Amino acid sequence: MKKGVNYLFSIHRITGCIIAGFFLMWFVTGLILIYHPYPRLTDEQLYEKKEILPSLLPDIQSIKQKAGENIKQLHIRQSQGQTLATVTTADSCFTYCCNDTTVAVKPITFSFLEETALKWVNAPVIKVDTLHERVQWILYSRYDRAMPIYKFYFDDPEKHELFISGKTGEVQQLTDKSQRLWAWLGAIPHKFYLPFIRKNLDLWDTSITIGGLLCFITSLTGAFVGIYVLLKRHKQKKMGNSLSQTLVSPTSYNRTFVWLIPYRLGY
Repeated sequence: MKKGVNYLFSIHRITGCIIAGFFLMWFVTGLILIYHPYPRLTDEQLYEKKEILPSLLPDIQSIKQKAGENIKQLHIRQSQGQTLATVTTADSCFTYCCNDTTVAVKPITFSFLEETALKWVNAPVIKVDTLHERVQWILYSRYDRAMPIYKFYFDDPEKHELFISGKTGEVQQLTDKSQRLWAWLGAIPHKFYLPFIRKNLDLWDTSITIGGLLCFITSLTGAFVGIYVLLKRHKQKKMGNSLSQTLVSPTSYNRTFVWLIPYRLGY
């Protein structure tokens, strides 16, 4: 019985220390996260840099006729002087020019991406990477539809990094040195925004399951340890009260007095 209790105490200490470490991390990173959130583009930034749509746009009925089936999503934008409509249906997704359906959509060239990048950051480009999978700063699954993504590195004091879709020509993410530093100290550990976890759903589910199991074991052993200690203290308290009553009883007091008199008299 005693070995089993000691074993439960050890389990509770070990799992409790692990969970306490996570709670400490969440507390510190949560404070940072309040003032420095994970980098993301705001709607104001996107609308400010987008090309302005013309005042005359096609009506919805003409777009429905072009789609030929139920439309799940419709995205109209201005790109390279063309008004483009991206139609998403249950089975397909296509883009065409609203101004003139006979005109082909201009291809996304690297020179156009460079022009777009310089509109966002007024600094020399020192390097460009071509990404075919999600990396840090673009971890959401929606970025898969924008692949390939070009990552532009800028030679400016803020060390900006810009992510542009090679498929649509739209900017996906913009970060600077300060944002990346605070994200590594706050949002990334707090939310486990790590590519090897976020890209692998099975690993993410396993991590959540293990974490939940640790919390359950800690709670279960903690409840047993608490009840065990409470009962033990109650038993010790009863024994202590019984012992104190025995020490102050007349019989025990007389016996003590009898033994102390010869000692004091030197016998």
